Amino acid sequence: EQLINAVTVSRENYQKSLSINPKDPATYSNIGTIYSEQFKDFNTAIQYYQKALEVDPNFVLELINIGDAYANRKNYQSAIEVLERAARLEPDEPFIYSNLAECYYRLGDYRNSIKNCKKTLKLDNNDEYVYHFLADVYFKIDDFGEALDNYRRVIFFNPNNASAHYYTG
Repeated sequence: EQLINAVTVSRENYQKSLSINPKDPATYSNIGTIYSEQFKDFNTAIQYYQKALEVDPNFVLELINIGDAYANRKNYQSAIEVLERAARLEPDEPFIYSNLAECYYRLGDYRNSIKNCKKTLKLDNNDEYVYHFLADVYFKIDDFGEALDNYRRVIFFNPNNASAHYYTG
């Protein structure tokens, strides 16, 4: 109950901030994040994220947030479209490609999922989660050699990863 009260107060303070300065994209972003993360109201979150983009059309974080909200609604194609736009604006941000990889995976497009995992790892080759996800994709398409190589990379980064040990047998 304290968390709900704190979130409500935060939302009210952000709304007051907007009444003073309606041109602050970060405030719209923060309100959107409250709706997304605390209330799981992705439609309202998207509305606030889009308002932030109206103020700053190149606000890459908002594109990522919108993509995440679409993915949470299982609207993976819309998520991909928004995340591809984010990637054009910020091509060196690995998080965008890992999100794209997951969306493509959910649509059954394993080739593009692998491609985006590899882009992520080219930018950040220390991401245990992405190695695990890439291994899972290879496992899904019955490429057990590549899956095994990537599960071993996971173990290199985290020797206590039970799932990777399970798959390496």
